[in-house]
Amino acid sequence: MAGVPLPFPRAMRRGAAVLAALGLLCGAQAHADDKQNALRQIARLDRTIATVGHRLARGNVGRCADRAFLPGFSVHDLSQYSATFRGAAVAEFALGHGPRILAVVPGGAADRAGLREGDLLRALDGVRVKTSASNEDGASKAGIEAIEEAVMAAFVDGRGTLDIMRDGNAMTVDIVGEPGCATRFHLEPSATLNARADGTYVVVTTAISGVVRDEGELAAVLAHELAHNTLRHRAYLDRVGRKSANVRATEVAADRESIHLLKNAGYDPASAVRFWEHFGPRRRSLFAGRDHPGWRTRVRLMRAEIGQLPAEG
Repeated sequence: MAGVPLPFPRAMRRGAAVLAALGLLCGAQAHADDKQNALRQIARLDRTIATVGHRLARGNVGRCADRAFLPGFSVHDLSQYSATFRGAAVAEFALGHGPRILAVVPGGAADRAGLREGDLLRALDGVRVKTSASNEDGASKAGIEAIEEAVMAAFVDGRGTLDIMRDGNAMTVDIVGEPGCATRFHLEPSATLNARADGTYVVVTTAISGVVRDEGELAAVLAHELAHNTLRHRAYLDRVGRKSANVRATEVAADRESIHLLKNAGYDPASAVRFWEHFGPRRRSLFAGRDHPGWRTRVRLMRAEIGQLPAEG
């Protein structure tokens, strides 16, 4: 599968810029222009996560027990922004009258159908999209998750019709979805480096921009979390318990599975090794301990798994 052209060497050097922008998110006194810039930086990273995640989900449909038709776009809504930043979200993204298209995956189903970032989503298959009221203080995940559920429901039969507004004009866009893993990829604004999977979502924090150096390393992080979902580790741990030995076993399995997920999506599986050789010595306390293998162990296991891959051709 051909790689999606993304300016990753430059984009990942913006890691400090994204983290600086995130710092503005925590400062209520930030200037309006600074707030908009912060949201702009984070939106760029959000689009990158969506694009790389889509590539992994599409390339590994054969390894996913839970599948869906992927529309190739993501949305955002004013209710998911904190009160401090709602004004900036309105100014930057024209939010407030309903959800808008945040990301359109290059070359994906929505892109081919003519959907554009910034389009106002009014209805799905003729059913008006409901938005939740914004909280007075904090941001709410409930509204955007309900909208995402409506999108997935619209594409359960493989295709969806979107009623949108673009530049004041009403339009209809018919999208034929593409089969892929049902996992959804989310970016969470946080200066704390973390990544997790819950069976439905893969979530990484914005701090990831400060540690991955290219698209392949980002894909390696997402592939590890996607592996937890493809292998249904949450259900497994619910059944057997979350003792350290059980959690550690799922981490080892996810590391090994991630090698195959990367290869199937057209990424170099060695990206995972490169990530841990760079990241591991600098972050010894993260993703380590009794329930996580050390970085040297992870590298050894992944190298062994790469060695078991069938030769090209």
